[in-house]
Amino acid sequence: MFSSDFTKEEGAEFKKGLVLKMDIGKHFSITDPKGINTVIYQVNKTEKEYLNEYPKYTVERLDYTAELRGDMTRKTYFVDEPSPDR
Repeated sequence: MFSSDFTKEEGAEFKKGLVLKMDIGKHFSITDPKGINTVIYQVNKTEKEYLNEYPKYTVERLDYTAELRGDMTRKTYFVDEPSPDR
């Protein structure tokens, strides 16, 4: 189970002795009803100097933690800091 109490320290503590090592930054939560599994992706624009070698955009699946709440699952997604041009 995920502890929703964030601290300035790196990581978040789980019950049953499991520990998640993750930089705490921007994040948001959603709640999925039973039978629904939401997955969220971030679209990244490739920097100009790499356009000859890589596609214009890349897609990255966001990291998340999950907490069971009755028949529902609360997921907290973690978003990297946006670049200054966003």
